[in-house]
Amino acid sequence: MDVAGRQIELEIDTGATVTIIPTSTYQKYLKHIQLRPSTTRLHAYNGQPLNVQGEAEVPVRYKGQQVNVKFHVVKVKNKPAILGRDWLKHFKLDWDSIFTVQKFQAIDPVETFPQLFGTVVGTLVGYQANIMLNTDARPKFHRPRPIPYALHSKVDAELERMRKESILKPVEKSEWAAPIVVVRKGDGNVRICGDYKVTINPYIDLDQYPMPNPDDLFSTLAGGKKFSRLDLKQAYQQMLVDPRSQQYLTINTHKGMFTYTRMPFGISSAPSIWQRAIDNVLSGLDGVICYLDDILIVGNSDEQHNHRLFKVLERLNQAGIKLKMEKM
Repeated sequence: MDVAGRQIELEIDTGATVTIIPTSTYQKYLKHIQLRPSTTRLHAYNGQPLNVQGEAEVPVRYKGQQVNVKFHVVKVKNKPAILGRDWLKHFKLDWDSIFTVQKFQAIDPVETFPQLFGTVVGTLVGYQANIMLNTDARPKFHRPRPIPYALHSKVDAELERMRKESILKPVEKSEWAAPIVVVRKGDGNVRICGDYKVTINPYIDLDQYPMPNPDDLFSTLAGGKKFSRLDLKQAYQQMLVDPRSQQYLTINTHKGMFTYTRMPFGISSAPSIWQRAIDNVLSGLDGVICYLDDILIVGNSDEQHNHRLFKVLERLNQAGIKLKMEKM
């Protein structure tokens, strides 16, 4: 578009309320335009506030149309200018030419978003799990259960890993304590879960957030020809637990007591809490469905699928989430 006499590329985002120009684009093309202070407060999709530097109203030309419209300058790095709904309602876009210019180039997720992969668990930005108990809940303390000696070394290694990654923290005393259940994984390692059905699960005030059903899945798949599946690394444990709820998550092991600082497996409200958060992260994206730790992306062409995959990876990267490459 011709913005105040300068040709500027903008990315169409029908989910954006206003049109924003990054400071780098403003300095390169529009610094001759005087900004005025802005009282507008802007937030990203994940709730993070944006640093608004100012605003201006300028003439914008596109395909024989001209309108005086306002843009906001936002301090962000390596982001495109965003064409939001405030401009879209004034211009009739030439969608045929817009879609024609799209060139298909398959993306390499690891090369494009290396931060999405690694050995350390991710941390979902802007969300904390809050475990709510009924008023009739009474603390329950269980001693550790014996585990097979053949699994001792694997359990010890897993407890140490979770301690080093701050998933668990040691505690000396607790009113609540659940024994652990050790689950063998396909790769030979073990998953440690608290047996919360004997402690807090009967008292949890369940989150009634709806889980995806088969109709949702089939509706998203309809007409699809290209598919990708992403696996979230230790999904639940990428969400921090509200410090006030951590006392309920204490586990009792042969190595002592630990409490979870991140949402563990085995909590009856965990699926709904996680589903609500991941749905918010991916809201507004077409051809995408997430069920717990699996994300499915579908497109009816290479180009459409590639575009949707990039958008999903971009959202996950901004949200601080990590993926497991081996199961993608």
